[in-house]
Amino acid sequence: MLFKRFDRLFRIGTAFPLGSTGFSSIGHLLQILLASGVNPWVVVYWLTAPIKERENQRPIDLVDQDEQTRNLLLNMAREDAARWHMVWQHNE
Repeated sequence: MLFKRFDRLFRIGTAFPLGSTGFSSIGHLLQILLASGVNPWVVVYWLTAPIKERENQRPIDLVDQDEQTRNLLLNMAREDAARWHMVWQHNE
């Protein structure tokens, strides 16, 4: 079921309705993470891996929690995507 959800997200890209809670946040996370050039499965892992500092909750579960948490996730995504981009550029 989870993989069907991600498959659908990747197929529609990041054109999510901005008024929908969560979808616009997931869309922003996808845009940031996929822009790094990594394999989409790395992004799936990022979204589903537990975060120790957040009591082992997953980003996909936290995205709708509150504005502060969404901003934290967006900042984490930006930092990780920047690192991934540097690694991919270095390995080319």
